[in-house]
Amino acid sequence: MRIYNNQLVCVYSEEDLENSEIIGKIKGRDVLGFSIRESSEILHYEIEKINASALQLIIRNRESVTIALKMSEEEIIDYFYEIVYRLCSKKSKKCCDEDHIDECLTLEIDAGIAKSEVFYKVRSKVIIRLKLNLS
Repeated sequence: MRIYNNQLVCVYSEEDLENSEIIGKIKGRDVLGFSIRESSEILHYEIEKINASALQLIIRNRESVTIALKMSEEEIIDYFYEIVYRLCSKKSKKCCDEDHIDECLTLEIDAGIAKSEVFYKVRSKVIIRLKLNLS
């Protein structure tokens, strides 16, 4: 996971593209683009949706390719929720405190992601879902 242009993106590289399950997840998705390393230069292709020909190009060049997928709001909520739930589920309900969640998240994942605008946009939804599931 990375932050790019105030968006949370999921980045897949060569090893990931050997897995047919991941290839299935990529098809028809919103993509920021993909990059292929060719000797000393990196070629970057910006595309909106991954089509069959672009996916074939990626798979053929999987030893030198990276692809970045845009995450939907629901996927972003799920991503942060799973981290926060794992950190808080073993503790008391008091750990649902927003300041405590921010502190734990910063310790657990990259601070750039934890303190990003992306997290703050979905933070209240993550906290509500956490409180519902821990009650």
